[in-house]
Amino acid sequence: MLKHTAYVGKSKFVLLEFLLICSILQRSFSHGIHPLSKVAIHNTTLSLLNLAHIKASPSLLGLQGQTSEWVTVEYTSPIPSIHDWIGVFSPANFSGSTCPKENGRVYPPLLCSAPIKFQNASYLNPQYKTTGKGFLKLQLINQRSDFSFALFSGGLSNPKLVAVSDKIAFANPNAPVYPRLALGKSWNEMTVTWTSGYEISDAEPFVEWGPKGGDRVHSPAGTLTFTRDSLCGAPARSVGWRDPGYIHTSYLKELWPNKIYEYKIGHKLKNGTYIWSKQYQFRAAPFPGQKSLQRVVIFGDMGKEEVDGSNEYNNFQHGSINTTQQLIQDLENIDIVFHIGDISYANGYLSQWDQFTAQVEPIASAVPYMIASGNHERDWPGSGSFYGNMDSGGECGVLAETMFYVPASNRAKFWYSIDYGMFRFCVADTEHDWREGTEQYKFIEHCLASVDRQKQPWLVFLAHRVLGYSSCICYAEEGSFAEPMGRESLQKLWQKYKVDIAIYGHVHNYERTCPIYQNICTSEEKHNYKGTLNGTIHIVAGGGGASLSTFTSLKTKWSIFKDYDYGFVKLTAFDHSNLLFEYKKSRDGKVYDSFKISRDYRDILACATDSCPSSTMAS
Repeated sequence: MLKHTAYVGKSKFVLLEFLLICSILQRSFSHGIHPLSKVAIHNTTLSLLNLAHIKASPSLLGLQGQTSEWVTVEYTSPIPSIHDWIGVFSPANFSGSTCPKENGRVYPPLLCSAPIKFQNASYLNPQYKTTGKGFLKLQLINQRSDFSFALFSGGLSNPKLVAVSDKIAFANPNAPVYPRLALGKSWNEMTVTWTSGYEISDAEPFVEWGPKGGDRVHSPAGTLTFTRDSLCGAPARSVGWRDPGYIHTSYLKELWPNKIYEYKIGHKLKNGTYIWSKQYQFRAAPFPGQKSLQRVVIFGDMGKEEVDGSNEYNNFQHGSINTTQQLIQDLENIDIVFHIGDISYANGYLSQWDQFTAQVEPIASAVPYMIASGNHERDWPGSGSFYGNMDSGGECGVLAETMFYVPASNRAKFWYSIDYGMFRFCVADTEHDWREGTEQYKFIEHCLASVDRQKQPWLVFLAHRVLGYSSCICYAEEGSFAEPMGRESLQKLWQKYKVDIAIYGHVHNYERTCPIYQNICTSEEKHNYKGTLNGTIHIVAGGGGASLSTFTSLKTKWSIFKDYDYGFVKLTAFDHSNLLFEYKKSRDGKVYDSFKISRDYRDILACATDSCPSSTMAS
C-alpha cells in the first residue's frame, strides 16, 4: 500500500492513481452490480412463438388520479425454461427502429432500450417450467408514457424475444407527479419541484398555495429538461436513456416561520382547463436562531427498491424500503431530511429516477428533502469531477442537478449552506476539490465562520465521502481511515470554528467517533457531553439502503460505536443549550446509539486547541 506521504508530497499522477485505487476498493466492498446492467438488451434476437402469449391488465390505469397501480401479467410459453423472464418496457414501442444509430454504417440492434424493470417468469410460479403458465403482480408508476410487457427466453445475457403484450397506459400520462420540497436560498422560502409530461408551450406550470385555511395564490414555475447530448456516456446516453419529461420548480416566498401551508401543483392547458395534483401541506422553516423543537434526519446511500420484488434490488438495496417506511411512519416527528449523496443509484438508467421520486414522495412532499452530491450522481472521466471513475453511469451530475433543487449558487457545484432555526448546516460536495485554496474550501470556511453561535449554536458539517474518520475496511487497507486528503485541509476549519458534528455517507454502515482532533480524542465521555467538546464528533451514516460495507478488524481508539446494519440518524434541538443525537435502525425504527450535548454560549466561546488566536495585542 502507498504511504501517507505519497498523496501529500508527491506527484499529481501518483495522487490520482491512489484516489482511483481507493475508489475501486470502496466499490468492491460495498456495491453490487446494477440490476439493469445485467440485461444484455443489445444481444436480443427475435424468436416470436405462435403459441406464446403475454397479457397485462387492467389496460387503463390511474382513472381516479392514482400515480401508481398494480397490474397482473399473465403469460404462457410452449417451451418454458427456468431462464425465462418478463421485461417491462416504457415507452411501449421498444423496437430497433426507434434506436439512434451510432454512425451511418452501424445499425442498432433489435432492442436498444433497457427495461424499466424485470422479473423471472418463475418468481411466483414454481411450476412454470412444467406447465408453461405463469403470472406476476407488478407495480407501475406514472412515467409519462405507455407500457408493454415482453416474455424472453435465453436468460438475461442472451435474450430471445418470445412474446409481446398489448400496450397499457395511465389515463393522463402527462400529469404532474412526485412533488419534492427543498428550502430556498433564504430561510423563509420553500421550493416545490415536480415532474410532468407538459412542455412549457403546452401548459403553464404553477403552484396554488396559501396558509392552512387561508387564501390561495398562484406562483409560476420554471421548467427544465435535458437531452442525450447533455449526458456524458453509456448507459445514460445509450440503453439507459429515457426521456426525462419536464421538471418544474416554483418558489414560495415570504413564509411565516413554523406556519402550516397547503399547496397543490397544477398546469393550465392552452384550452383553459386545469390539470391538478392532490393537495399537500408543509410547515415553513423556523427563523434563524428561533427557539422551537427542531428535528433533523440525515442519511446517505439509500437508493430505491421495487416493492413488487422485481429488478433483484432485494440483493442490492434491500434496506431502502425499510428506511423509507420508517421515515413515513415517523413523519410527524421530522422537520427536514438530508440525503447526503448516492440518491437513487440509477447509474445511468434514467427510468430509475422516476422510481426513486415516487418512492420518497410521501416524505419529500411534506418536509424539505435536501440532497448532497455523491459519486453515483457525479463521477465520470473527463467531466470535471474530482474522481475520474465511472460511478454515475454517464449521468455526470445532470440528473441530480435537475431532478432536485438545492440552494447552491451554481448547481453544478453542489455545495451550499442551510439555516434552520438553531442549526447551521454546511453541505460540501466531495466530488469536487475541497482542498485549501480551492473555491469550495473558501465556501466551507465562510459557511463555518459566518454563523452567529449565540443564535445558531448547533454547527453541522455534511458531506458524502468520509472526510473525517471511518473504520471501513476500504479505508483501513490504505491506512488513512478516511478519504485520502480528507481531513488534511479541513480539520483545522472544524476545530477553529468548533463544528459540533460532521456526518458522512459513502461507507454503508454506521459509526460514531469520540470528539476528536488530529487523531486524538478530546473527551473520555461517550453519551453525555457538557461544556466545550474541544473537538468534532464524526458520524458515518451511509446505511440508508445500499449493500453494507465491512469494518476492518483493526481496533481504532477513536471509534465509540459501530453497526453493520441499515439505519439513519436524527438530531433534535430542544433549545440553544440541549441537543440529542440518535441512531435508529431501519428495520424497526428503534434507537441503538445516542448522545446528548448540553452547554451554554460561554462554552462555545471558550478556547480549545487551535480554536483561538495564539496571542493578542495585550499579550
